[in-house]
Amino acid sequence: MDSVGVYADTGKGLNCNNLSVLLSGILRSYGVKAVPVWCLSASQWDQECHVVVQAYSEQLDQWIFLDPTYNLMLMDEQGNYIGVEVLRSALIEGRPLTANPEANYNGEAFVLDDYRDYMTKNTFRFKRPAVCGREISDFVYLIPVNTQFSTSSLLSTDWDAFWATPEKDA
Repeated sequence: MDSVGVYADTGKGLNCNNLSVLLSGILRSYGVKAVPVWCLSASQWDQECHVVVQAYSEQLDQWIFLDPTYNLMLMDEQGNYIGVEVLRSALIEGRPLTANPEANYNGEAFVLDDYRDYMTKNTFRFKRPAVCGREISDFVYLIPVNTQFSTSSLLSTDWDAFWATPEKDA
């Protein structure tokens, strides 16, 4: 949150990290299960990544991908909203995606083909808070099997566990 204040004080605007952390926090304050997800390239030395939000829709019983940087939600070929894990599969398999009509970047037109290229690079590894509450204390990384990766954070190769739907409230 400190970096949000710095960006606001300098008038430089907010980056994808700030926007996604803020959006996920706002959604959680309204009772929506949401978590920021860092979308990372294959190289752990590549510092350029993109941060989005996974928000859980109780009505649809699934995670929904939200990209506050682009005012973006993506849908599959049947018009169903998708989550980050489905986005990755669609990019790998070359399946069509559709953006919501309001998608834009700072008021400029949104170009889905450019976004596909950008996210294809940035959906090799993922990072999210291990526990997402008021503060983020540690992260868990999702990496493909047989990937070399050095970190003091938690590592997982279990795609199903990483993208599991949240526990239902009793």
